[in-house]
Amino acid sequence: MKPLLRHIVFTVLSLYSPEPSFSKRKVREQASFQKSATSYSGSWKTCYAVLISVLAALFFFFGDKQKPPWATQTLDKHLGVPSLAQFEEGSVGQIAAGKGRGRMLLQEELGADLDAKTASLRGALYRPVREANKWKQNVTNCAETETSVLQQARHMSAASTPSEAIRGEAVLVRTHNPTDAMIQRFVTWRDDVHAHGGVFWVTVDTSSAELGLRTMERIRQAGIDNMHRYNSADMKKTYPVLDELERKYMEMKTPRKMPLPWGFHNEATGLWFLSLDSKQKDKLRHVWIIEEDVGFTGRLSDLIQLHIVLKADLLTEGYRPVMRPDGKMYFWTTIASSAFCRRIPENDRLITYEHVQRFTPRLLQALHELSSDANEPMTGWSEMSVPTLASHLPWATARKLRREHIGFPFFWSARINQSTWKKLEYNQKQQNKFFHALKF
Repeated sequence: MKPLLRHIVFTVLSLYSPEPSFSKRKVREQASFQKSATSYSGSWKTCYAVLISVLAALFFFFGDKQKPPWATQTLDKHLGVPSLAQFEEGSVGQIAAGKGRGRMLLQEELGADLDAKTASLRGALYRPVREANKWKQNVTNCAETETSVLQQARHMSAASTPSEAIRGEAVLVRTHNPTDAMIQRFVTWRDDVHAHGGVFWVTVDTSSAELGLRTMERIRQAGIDNMHRYNSADMKKTYPVLDELERKYMEMKTPRKMPLPWGFHNEATGLWFLSLDSKQKDKLRHVWIIEEDVGFTGRLSDLIQLHIVLKADLLTEGYRPVMRPDGKMYFWTTIASSAFCRRIPENDRLITYEHVQRFTPRLLQALHELSSDANEPMTGWSEMSVPTLASHLPWATARKLRREHIGFPFFWSARINQSTWKKLEYNQKQQNKFFHALKF
């Protein structure tokens, strides 16, 4: 790059610099040239100099300068995630898994190779559900396109007043021992959700009594009154099947043992849902469940409003089979009730990340009834049991959250520190995205 620029500069200067005369012969040649030159003798030099200067400027500004990916484009684009326009052009497929097996609405994977590119970072090599043989049958096109969904959402946004935009939508934050920064994010979400007609709750795991009470007091001092508390004993009382699952969990070789709320989020959410009276349940359209260490770069109410028109009983990050392409099984595959294991073979089970999910009240009610059934309770590790049961219920529909609202990183083992989060918050290209995990 530098030698080329040096050559261009010397060329331009040489056109306007007078040549030194070293001999009488040179002087005579110069005099002869001046006599024969026309009035346009200097024009071509000027044009040539201007052309060289323009080319140099273009090369300087658009040349092959090795910038890091984050300096010129977002990480998502660098990894090959389709743009919003490309994503809107994709169709929505309706996949039927056979009689009585339910149905699943999944957006077409325009960036199907993304998982392979980021597998080492995401800690999983799972293929999309559409690649599993059991889910390749009877594929039909759905009339609703993502473009029409966006248009409906924008129309609703223009027609709704701020106080009614997300009426009927509830946000439930699941927490255990939040930091001060986490509680501040809760307050921000609460204010935003309430200002647009939604309902905001925090459910606190108090399995450690002293820590739980201290956590509730800190949240209450921050001004959040809608709180629900529960512990492992409450869960086992309402869902006796958890005794069986706890024994299986304790028999597994893990570095440390955690209380039941750590892995059985379905039952923890079920206790909150049971605590609502009939009037509160009737007002609910959807329930968004968010983990305490999730961050969102934008107004939560805007994202909720955009997804209102997506008709689904379950919205989650994605769906993967428990069997990995390398032949290894999902670690918690065996942590399931006897009825669950007997009725749903391993090759028909799905897993998902639970950091952000949306449920309908009827799905929450169904999951509660399945888990609390006195004869054949159907449940398991909630990362596996929730998406699997939702996809097998004959009336339920399961879909994915829109890809453009899932940031990177967004997986269980990721860690985002405070300085990195500040950069993400102020990066215009990373707005309106969920990230996980913010451990500060």
